[in-house]
Amino acid sequence: MSCQKCGRYVLLARSQLARRLKKVLHSEELQQEDQSL
Repeated sequence: MSCQKCGRYVLLARSQLARRLKKVLHSEELQQEDQSL
């Protein structure tokens, strides 16, 4: 049971990190567009 719980926690953490990375990448792209204008 503990192993399954750990696996679930890892998956949740990965999904949260992926969301943060997407937000950061998106914000960086917007900044680059502003600089190019």
